[in-house]
Amino acid sequence: MESSISNTFPVGYESFNPNEHLNFELNRWYSFGCASRDDMARAGQQVHDFETWISTMTRMGDDAIQAGDLFHAAFFYRAAEFFTMQGDPRKEELYAKFLKYFYEFYGAENLERHEIPYEGKTLGAIRIPGTDPAKGTIVVHGGYDSFMEEMYPLFKAINNDSGYEIVLFEGPGQGMVLHKHGLPFTVEWEKPTKAILDHFHLADVTLVGISMGGFLALRAAAFEPRIARVVALDCFDGPLIAMNRFRGAQKSLVKLVLALRARSLLNRVLGKLIVSDLEQAWAFRHGMFVMGQPTPYDFSKSFMRFTIKPVASRITQDVLLLAGAEDHMIPIRCYEDQMKLIRNARSLTGRVFTMDEHASAHCQVGNIPLVLNTTVDWIKAHEQV
Repeated sequence: MESSISNTFPVGYESFNPNEHLNFELNRWYSFGCASRDDMARAGQQVHDFETWISTMTRMGDDAIQAGDLFHAAFFYRAAEFFTMQGDPRKEELYAKFLKYFYEFYGAENLERHEIPYEGKTLGAIRIPGTDPAKGTIVVHGGYDSFMEEMYPLFKAINNDSGYEIVLFEGPGQGMVLHKHGLPFTVEWEKPTKAILDHFHLADVTLVGISMGGFLALRAAAFEPRIARVVALDCFDGPLIAMNRFRGAQKSLVKLVLALRARSLLNRVLGKLIVSDLEQAWAFRHGMFVMGQPTPYDFSKSFMRFTIKPVASRITQDVLLLAGAEDHMIPIRCYEDQMKLIRNARSLTGRVFTMDEHASAHCQVGNIPLVLNTTVDWIKAHEQV
């Protein structure tokens, strides 16, 4: 029986703003069911850079609080936080507001939140108990820029539809683990994953990684036998994505400077790029924050380590690779390469979503029901008897 997650999320990728990156983020909150089309259309007319984005989303959050709408307020504050850079005091204030109103809104559900020991600190997790005792567990984490709370509405829909137990978690470089404990990303994602599986006494799980989490999930699967199935809800490869940001002579120059380890020169080159391009500005500044690196050069070297190539042969689970045909962040070659690299999986399934399906954007923003249904149906088909 096919899954039927449909009523919670709108379908369609909208033209809210002429800037590709800002437009994607507006579509993200609309597609996740966390903002109305009218609100995002109105915001799209007002934003043209990071500062106007922050002020607009903050004001919308304030207005929602005045109206007693805690749910939308939480996600407007999250949207404002997204483009607020580390070092700006508003960033922590907005993050705190997001958490406050998120947990106040969902408090009536007795939301089950856990703090799990990890390297002298703690990881955050939310557990959604299964509604069908016979069903297994889906463990979920995000990637480069996600919080576990923003994934809750999506995976609560899976829980409601299919009965699976859901465990959402944040590892180093994400959410409270970064904001509270200062732990930056680690390429060794099997370590926080092990802590989660140990804490909840889990085995035979499906691990779902979103965005850069697609790489992280595959990396964890290469070392963790308790993962039976793994879903890369985007095929991520650091070196390919890094080089995809550049064109022509610029790409050749960056490759040469990295090879020569010319730190000062690369910082000057990337510094100019950060000033001139909104998407690049966010990618590098946010990247330095989440990876704990002081300069664009150091971040770039760290980012290059996030590739499954060294461990692809160790992945032996059932694997589902998902990609968007017009993803503006992750080139389709990441998907194509991983379909070739993962040779020892018990089974390997690939799916490229198209514009006709309204699902060709990054993480299938535009058609969340389609990607969630695709994922659940694949899990059901690959459960071990």
